[in-house]
Amino acid sequence: MKNLILTLMILVIAIAIPTDDTCGQTPISLTFSPDTLFAYMDGAIDPIEALITLSDMPGEHTTSMIDPTTLRINETLLPHSWELHIDSIGFSPDKLIITITANDLIDFYAPFYDVTYQPITITGHYHDGTSFEFSSDILLRGHASGDLNHDRSIDILDMVCLIRWLFESQELPFSDPVQADMNKDGSTNTTDLVALIRIIFFK
Repeated sequence: MKNLILTLMILVIAIAIPTDDTCGQTPISLTFSPDTLFAYMDGAIDPIEALITLSDMPGEHTTSMIDPTTLRINETLLPHSWELHIDSIGFSPDKLIITITANDLIDFYAPFYDVTYQPITITGHYHDGTSFEFSSDILLRGHASGDLNHDRSIDILDMVCLIRWLFESQELPFSDPVQADMNKDGSTNTTDLVALIRIIFFK
């Protein structure tokens, strides 16, 4: 998986905070691929690169006007690198490609289970000092509820883990009790054990 490149593609509505005349909203292109981050990617031996591409900037601004040193992802994550692609012919808009590891993004959202959408934002400043913020939702696919040993399978081994946690005060091997909350009522107890047993033996 070395140097595996993810190119995430999502069309979003950018929310601009700047002092230009765009009234704060304009369609832009914020891209990723695939559009899903998987929790197990965090365990990759070689870091997996994620590319975030910005193009079709609002108003009179272009991506070449962005000061890349001010870029932040979700306000706290710094890009590892960036690269500006300028179309000298003018057939397509300029693009700023931002590189970050999928591991950093996954760690930011962790822990997450099953399938969930979470907001992602790209903020920064243009060279003229004007600020911007672009936002969208990103699809996360975490470890399945009930997969307590994170082997991507819900089976009798997970049932044993939950029994030991409930009745013998043993720690869960790789997860927290939230992942064993099968009925999503905010607590993990024997009701969840019954639900897990049903999944294993009666699915």
